[in-house]
Amino acid sequence: MTRKKKGLVLVLLIAVAAMGAFLLFQTGGKERQTLNKIIPDEVDLQVRDVVYTDVGSRGVKWEVRAAKGVFVRRDGEARLEGVTARILFDDGRSYEIRGDTGTYNTTTKDMALKGNVTIVSPGGERASTDQVYYHGKDRVLTTDSVVTLETEKSRLQGKGMILRIDTREMRLQKDISALLKGR
Repeated sequence: MTRKKKGLVLVLLIAVAAMGAFLLFQTGGKERQTLNKIIPDEVDLQVRDVVYTDVGSRGVKWEVRAAKGVFVRRDGEARLEGVTARILFDDGRSYEIRGDTGTYNTTTKDMALKGNVTIVSPGGERASTDQVYYHGKDRVLTTDSVVTLETEKSRLQGKGMILRIDTREMRLQKDISALLKGR
């Protein structure tokens, strides 16, 4: 091959490589734009590894953690995935509530958790259900679903629950069954 032909082949290879790189970068930019458009228009913020804390009245502190979350300012609502919420009292007591998904209203302090919900009390008692609602004004957790409550010595199950956070009073509403564990 002559020197002229080698030079021409080299120039063509460089041109093809440059064009390929240009197209690759253009496609990468379009993919990023498409990813940004996946976020719904009403969402103001989308984040991973969410940590939200709020100090309320009567010495109560909320700590909400989630794997992912979006915030919709118009509704004052955070929509969360992989949620762990802790209610911390000034006397050291705390409740831990976990769920697959949840919503938290930053104005009313109301929260709804759904999917594999567990509640662990300050005394170590564990309740499980498929959904629970926290009413911020009354500081009460409620559900109409089946609830299983386990302690060291017993296992209770019933439909519907009211848990008053301040007094640590829990009531199962109906269809209650109990199993006492032996030593």
